[in-house]
Amino acid sequence: MARPLILVLVVGLLSGLLVGQTAAQPPCVNINVAGIYFGATFNPGVNDLGIHCDDCTVPITFPFPVRFYGFDYTSAAVSSNGNIQFDGASTQFAAETPPTRNMSTACFPLWDDLILTAPGDGVFTSTTGTAPSRVFNIEWRAHYFNQPSTAANFEVRFFENSRTFEFVYGTYGIYAGQSYVIGVQMGVGTLGREASHGSAAYPPGTRIVFTETYTNSRGSFAGPFPTGVVDIGNHCDDCITSIAFPFPIDFYGQAYNSANVSSNGNLQFASANTDFDNACLPVPGFGPTIFAHWDDLRTDGAGEGVFTRVSGVAPFRIFDIEWRAHYFSGAGSLDFTVRFLEGLNSIEIFFQTSAQHGVSATIGNQAGDERYDEQWCNTINTANPGDIYIFSLPPMSARGYGGYVPPCTSDIGNHCDDCTTTITLPFTVSLFGEEYTSANVSSNGNIQFNSNLANFTNTCLPNPAFGTTIFGYWDDLLTNGAPGSGIYTSVFGVAPNRQLGIEWRATSIFTGAEAHFEIVLTERTPRFSVYYGALPDGGAGATAGVQHGGGPEVLTHFCNATGRTSVSISYLCLGPPCEPTITQQPASVSTCPSGAATFSVGAAAASGGSPFAYLWQWLPIGVPDWTNILNGVNTDPATGLPAFTGSGSATDTVVVTNTVGASASTQPSRREVRVVVANPCGSITSSAATWTICPADFDCSGAIGIPDIFDFLAAWFAADPRADFNGVNGIGIQDIFDFLSAWFAGCL
Repeated sequence: MARPLILVLVVGLLSGLLVGQTAAQPPCVNINVAGIYFGATFNPGVNDLGIHCDDCTVPITFPFPVRFYGFDYTSAAVSSNGNIQFDGASTQFAAETPPTRNMSTACFPLWDDLILTAPGDGVFTSTTGTAPSRVFNIEWRAHYFNQPSTAANFEVRFFENSRTFEFVYGTYGIYAGQSYVIGVQMGVGTLGREASHGSAAYPPGTRIVFTETYTNSRGSFAGPFPTGVVDIGNHCDDCITSIAFPFPIDFYGQAYNSANVSSNGNLQFASANTDFDNACLPVPGFGPTIFAHWDDLRTDGAGEGVFTRVSGVAPFRIFDIEWRAHYFSGAGSLDFTVRFLEGLNSIEIFFQTSAQHGVSATIGNQAGDERYDEQWCNTINTANPGDIYIFSLPPMSARGYGGYVPPCTSDIGNHCDDCTTTITLPFTVSLFGEEYTSANVSSNGNIQFNSNLANFTNTCLPNPAFGTTIFGYWDDLLTNGAPGSGIYTSVFGVAPNRQLGIEWRATSIFTGAEAHFEIVLTERTPRFSVYYGALPDGGAGATAGVQHGGGPEVLTHFCNATGRTSVSISYLCLGPPCEPTITQQPASVSTCPSGAATFSVGAAAASGGSPFAYLWQWLPIGVPDWTNILNGVNTDPATGLPAFTGSGSATDTVVVTNTVGASASTQPSRREVRVVVANPCGSITSSAATWTICPADFDCSGAIGIPDIFDFLAAWFAADPRADFNGVNGIGIQDIFDFLSAWFAGCL
């Protein structure tokens, strides 16, 4: 029993609080390893769950809701093989590299082939503390299936009203060739990241702390502050030091192998700017840049500098860059770290100390063109000790569009100065984990989903007065200032893949210049685009972007920045991913030669994204190419006979072609069946189910038993054509011998 490895990741998705609409998953949740500690002691389990077995699960009810990837769970399935499954109850013993399609949302304190049948083995629970700060402990006392003398003792701790949980380890042995997995996973084959795997054990008393964080947001981190250990030689005032990355960093869709680190708290991928006087983004003279804490800093004090550290094992390494600095003015010190996660378009910024709390600093990032994401600029009380800022990149993409705006035809009646018009959306719009059926459209260039303001004086985002809002071009505009002015809509495409265009034909109240742009929303998909035609004053007095509620989740395209060009901006991730996930895999089926097998699949999307399209496929085992099962009757290429009835739905029927013994084989045969589930956001392929055709299942009961012998003999004595089991020389005594041989051999 070889044991591949698995583990987990961190996913991301933003957090949501919206008014009067259907609540969905908090957007862009990640689970990160916050720290690894030593010297911990167990909270021993005292209640026996009654799981004393090999490859089994038992349901468990939590004493309080357990938060995991943005959801609160009240129950789960505990596996003998060292995992807790929040969806599903798989008994699989073989650990797999995440994201695995053979397991749904789960945590893996020690996923391996474990056995709980020795004296004292089992899974035991306890609850410590008092509400609302209780701790629920789940402890395994186990051995390895193929190393029964080697113990494995570990536990999971869940904390009430917390986004943090822990794995704690006692003694767990390691044997040659072992490949266990430690980590977490969200969904079926969706996201995962490992904390550890393989052939080395943590010492007893090791505690791994996991915590939730949110994309494009600010929060607090658990565990130790990540420090660097390698001095890159940056000890100066206003200087640049080049560094090489241990793995490629993907930044706004471009992979980089190196960067220039500034003593002034920024990391530049394509420029080497030593400016100390920070400004709000985007900033000319800087290309693609991460502004971790851009200010006038010095790194030449005692113990100061910039330090790096690589941890983890490929392809899940972590690269930290730590600044230890002080303000040029002498008003205190700073200690902050930028963290990159291998294979993820995610950046984390940790703050240990920040004497001035960001009062004169800029934090954010920019692509070096039209795109940037600014968390703050010259704002006090923002960068506090224990803060973590998380960015998901690229949050938006920009491309030149030649000034073309797709025309809309339906006039919504917005012809005014400083007014809003309520519209009913032709389909459900998903943003930041919430779903909307109506919106308020402002003459001043924005769409509001849970506020209704006609404010004409723009600000940089977030603006707490507005709720969740798309700011296509927020400025003081008139939609009654010129012939043909107004706001117009059109629906493009066919359900479930429609788009709604909302087009402004307006003028600037300051200059009378044309403002022509359009926001295009996508049906049940957390993405939208903005098409710009004419931009009055090059954007000098306008704001463009999107915010979730009153913040802090915000993506900014520009704010009072001159020189904007006519482009199309697509906002790519504004909530849970809408790609389908498999919630129930097709199950393997055994049939007789004249039977039929039915396969079904369960699918879901974290946010909208339905209905789904289903394309079933089959192949004989050992054949490399899958064949599509089209809607209607399909023929078996090997026999030319009807074989499959395709429905294009979540359930398809496979009809065996061998209807009489003369066309049957006396040997069992197997085929594999799978399905591709698709929606407008993407597709996912299920795991393969095995279809076994078993000739000895004469009564078509789905199992081989004594009744099959009696039914075959009855058919043989009645000269039933089915009794010609071997299909040779009609019905004879050899058919009895061949049938009995197949019966004793069983099915594959």
